[in-house]
Amino acid sequence: MDRVTDPSAAEETRIDRWLCAVRLVKTRPLATQLCEGGHVLLNGSPAKP
Repeated sequence: MDRVTDPSAAEETRIDRWLCAVRLVKTRPLATQLCEGGHVLLNGSPAKP
């Protein structure tokens, strides 16, 4: 059985939630702070949470 993924769902994922889900940060508030502080880049520009 193949896995079905929805490409539009990936575009809607919040960066702070993703960082927490893949365990790059311990908590979601920390991930939000990192995004707001300009420490997370998405395609070369600062990411919004």
